[in-house]
Amino acid sequence: MKEWGFGPPVLSNAGIGQSFVTFNSKSSSGAKFNSKVTYLDVSKTYYLEGKSKEVMNKFRSIIKDILPIKSTSGEWSVTPGGGIVLRSVIPIPLIYDGNLDVSSEYGNYSTDKCFGYSLFGILGMELNEWEALLGFRWSKVEFSDIKSGASNYSISGTNFMFGLGWGFK
Repeated sequence: MKEWGFGPPVLSNAGIGQSFVTFNSKSSSGAKFNSKVTYLDVSKTYYLEGKSKEVMNKFRSIIKDILPIKSTSGEWSVTPGGGIVLRSVIPIPLIYDGNLDVSSEYGNYSTDKCFGYSLFGILGMELNEWEALLGFRWSKVEFSDIKSGASNYSISGTNFMFGLGWGFK
């Protein structure tokens, strides 16, 4: 955002985005729980320098030996961030959202009242104009006001993330 002329220098390499996460589970009694959550994410990217960059470039040389990659660039990035969904507090469906559908022998129930948060980290490796990404995300969301009158339902878990990006430099 800073490069576009918005905000103080601390916003350099800062980003805002969305993550769409689906959770599906089945209880021992046979009830099915299906949920979809949209997190509003905020992150900041840091570029590795010095000794840490040297170590990661040794890892890059192993990858170049295994795969047919002819990358001469050597940028590495680490992006920590967090996400939030405040559907119960401030309902803004296009920004963050969530819903839960429950199918059980007692009937079908649903809710769109939820509150949740997540933390993530992404490692990026530049390959000429492309970037390979590997990440890990931990999320927790709690659904309330379930139409059946049942207690709140909480979900937490981890996800691995893989990606391929194209640089805009």
